[in-house]
Amino acid sequence: MNTTSDTKNKLLAVLIAGCSLAFIISLGFHPYLLSPLVKSLPIFLLALMVFLNIQDSRAGLITAGLVFSGIGDVILAIDANKLFVFGIGAFTLAHLFYISVFLRSTRINKFSVSVIIALIIFAIVIGRVLYPHLGSMTIPVFFYLGIILFMAASAALGENNHRVLVLGATMFIISDSLIAIKRFISPFPYNDHWIMSTYYLAQFLIVYGTFLSFKKADT
Repeated sequence: MNTTSDTKNKLLAVLIAGCSLAFIISLGFHPYLLSPLVKSLPIFLLALMVFLNIQDSRAGLITAGLVFSGIGDVILAIDANKLFVFGIGAFTLAHLFYISVFLRSTRINKFSVSVIIALIIFAIVIGRVLYPHLGSMTIPVFFYLGIILFMAASAALGENNHRVLVLGATMFIISDSLIAIKRFISPFPYNDHWIMSTYYLAQFLIVYGTFLSFKKADT
């Protein structure tokens, strides 16, 4: 990356951080006219960052994952109750695009095995906690849970995947688990602030970890 690209990336990163913070601060006024746009803008800017910096098919796949994440954000910001399944659908497609990049080549070592064991334990715990409260949403929620857990496992198993990428993938699980707890069990103090903070951090770490992973693979 040349100096010009570095400068552009730093400016984009500052803009993404600023937009993320702006939406989190504005949650006290939610919903408002442009809230779907404000919510999704950091994710679309991350997609632009990937598109500008990666010059092969992997850029398209990661960008597509981010775009579908942004679409999911817009859907849930418009009406999280009526459009919840459609939001899950958009994020499912996002995770499938991520998986297609993370799992291009695999490796099994102590780190990846440890992550997968932790994911299995987490899946059992969160599944048992959520199951009594899901009702008609049991199948879509557990299907989505399986997809996002597989996405995180793919991040851990990918041969050249940086640990920052794995951290981002697991942070995504935390964010979505908080959404499920809020929606199906009970709201908790500052729930939306925790959800969006962990979500934006997850997506940023996935993008940054992807850059580090591709750099590692290409050297």
